[in-house]
Amino acid sequence: MASVISSLSSSQMSYLSQGQMQKLNSADVSAIGTQQLAGLSSTQISGIQIADVVDISTTALAALQSSQVGGLTTGQVGALNTSQFQAMSSQIGQLTGTQAAALTNGEIGSMSSSEFHSLQSSAVAALTSKQMAAMTTDTIAGLSTDLVSSLSSSALGALSTAMVQALGTNQLQNLGTSQVKAFTSGQMAGLGTVGIQALAGTSTISSLSTSAIAALSTDQLETGLGTSNITQLSTAQMAALTTSQINTMGTDLISNLQSNQVGAITSKQIGGLTSAGLAALGTSLISSMSTADVATLSTAQLQGLTSDEMANMLTSQLHALTTGQLASLGTDQLAGLTTTAQIQALNV
Repeated sequence: MASVISSLSSSQMSYLSQGQMQKLNSADVSAIGTQQLAGLSSTQISGIQIADVVDISTTALAALQSSQVGGLTTGQVGALNTSQFQAMSSQIGQLTGTQAAALTNGEIGSMSSSEFHSLQSSAVAALTSKQMAAMTTDTIAGLSTDLVSSLSSSALGALSTAMVQALGTNQLQNLGTSQVKAFTSGQMAGLGTVGIQALAGTSTISSLSTSAIAALSTDQLETGLGTSNITQLSTAQMAALTTSQINTMGTDLISNLQSNQVGAITSKQIGGLTSAGLAALGTSLISSMSTADVATLSTAQLQGLTSDEMANMLTSQLHALTTGQLASLGTDQLAGLTTTAQIQALNV
């Protein structure tokens, strides 16, 4: 049969039905020439058995038209070996989302940056987390901002630390909130300080998960966010900061917090604040602390407060102070309590 196939003209091949194409064996498929394959319709090509796809010559595959590429089934796409797939380099951009999702890790790994750039956004959006793991850092770094914004959240969350590190500022600033939310705690190290600055630049930092926030380094908080962007953290994100992160926050960063952010700090986190850090809240923020937080303040923290800060504490906060805490207050702190309501709020 193979000899018959090789003798048929392109015109004659075009008359074969899909059913006849399905009956061809590996030798028959191997006998199909470049001109013959180029003359087949997408329907006819889809009839080639998946097991026999590997027998199509690379020369014939390279001659496929765009319409024919779209006719390849997902099974056929996944059955192509690396050499065959690379022979279709100029047609890779014609792959649909469904076909792209069927690409093997070997096919993904063989793609150059230019080949990846030729993909349609719908094809990029269809890539799975498993496929993303097969990409190289160079390919990731070379993605256009449009293609990066097309990546699914699951695909983005599957990027290795090195791949995340390869993302540039423009790429990061084109990510959507759902994509930013997909970043894991393990990927934070890859973002670095510059990456955090990029996300803060588009106000998507507030989309990071609480686990990701808890993984930020001191440099990412101090330099990445800094005083101008620390206010972007939501109350849930503030509550997710570890005591170690709270402890290393500079006074300039603390003094720029919003009142709702201070109110979100938990009693456990308060223990991480240094006396200087607590004092950095100033007269405008001290009253935002919860009564539960106030009740856990240490002697050193209380003695670090100024009389002006004490003067701005709410009566409910003063009432929350334990007798032990009251006993630790010095003359500087007590001097700030000047109203009847404040004095009567004390548990003495």
